[in-house]
Amino acid sequence: MSRLEGTAPNGQWFKANPRRIWSIADSTAVIDGADLGPPGPLPEQTRLGDFWLPQCGIFSMDETSFEEFDESTPLTQAGHERGETMTPTTAPITQELIPQEVVMPYIHGVAEDSATGLLAEFFAADRKSWGYLPNLATTFGIRPEVYQAWRQLNGAIKASMDPRRYELATVAAAVALRSSYCSLAHGRVLARDFMSEEEVIDLDADPDSAALAPVDRAVISLARKIVQGATDVSDEDIVALRDCGRSDEEIFDVVLAAAARCFFSKALDATGTAPDAAFAQLPPPLRDALTVARPIDLAGRP
Repeated sequence: MSRLEGTAPNGQWFKANPRRIWSIADSTAVIDGADLGPPGPLPEQTRLGDFWLPQCGIFSMDETSFEEFDESTPLTQAGHERGETMTPTTAPITQELIPQEVVMPYIHGVAEDSATGLLAEFFAADRKSWGYLPNLATTFGIRPEVYQAWRQLNGAIKASMDPRRYELATVAAAVALRSSYCSLAHGRVLARDFMSEEEVIDLDADPDSAALAPVDRAVISLARKIVQGATDVSDEDIVALRDCGRSDEEIFDVVLAAAARCFFSKALDATGTAPDAAFAQLPPPLRDALTVARPIDLAGRP
């Protein structure tokens, strides 16, 4: 998330320090007896400074300061730098709220319009691939070279691996890591391309289910054990996959997928990077099953 500071449309420089933020699941607004209808996104998203205003309702408890307003003098951030008065302000609450808490990230990622060079290319590719800029990209945008290295490593692992087995091992590792972001992202792919929604839900609820093929159970077991403690992996775990006809190269692919997921998932969770708002559009039973820890960023921008 970008810093919540910048210049308001009237020229006042502002700075907001959110303490807690909730997403508004439902609200009503009436002016002079006229119902304004249900909340919805603007045709074109707007922003204050570097902060893109969410395309959904939010309720925030924060401390916000603005430059002192003088109609005769244009105000810019330069005024703030000169030490002009900053006036704390509050706004009245005028809506009935049904709040759902949203977790704020712990560090500020890179705003899309601030990206240049290699990072701008990555952002453009991510937006094309995802249909929006995911939160993970803005976080890893802090270190573009690391993001590039991750993309290359993960791409190399996937290139030599059966796609279904990659997603299965990744979801198993993500659930064991309690990574909602990775669980949602890869569980969505599993449900879309390789399994039914019910099977993916059962995968989370009962990974040892007899409904899974023996090779799937062996992949899941190995991936989970790598996450929970790689030193506990034994020859029996490897033999279980060999007995299912998997080669040592294919088994090593599972090891790589699970081990790499430890790096990526832990980096996202350690920075407070929440799953994208788009995941909220998944069917509720699937969404809820895959949200294993950190909640979805319902107030995020698409």
